[in-house]
Amino acid sequence: VEAALEAAMRAAGLHDERFDFGGALVRGERPVHEGLHHHGAAAEAAGYTLAELVHLSRSTVPAQRATALRALARVWSVHSSGR
Repeated sequence: VEAALEAAMRAAGLHDERFDFGGALVRGERPVHEGLHHHGAAAEAAGYTLAELVHLSRSTVPAQRATALRALARVWSVHSSGR
């Protein structure tokens, strides 16, 4: 499943893109207080990649799971409608 997801993200050109919790692309610097910084591989970069959101969606903490799933749904909604 992981390999298939990675291949789909690469094919769509989204594997390196970073998103906020509303599904919008994150460009440039963002202040830490916006809550878009984390402890992942690129902790200095604001926002989350799709792979990071998928990983977070498997958290044992229900609030983290819910946040990640909402963000993934918003990414899909925003970018599939062409907004």
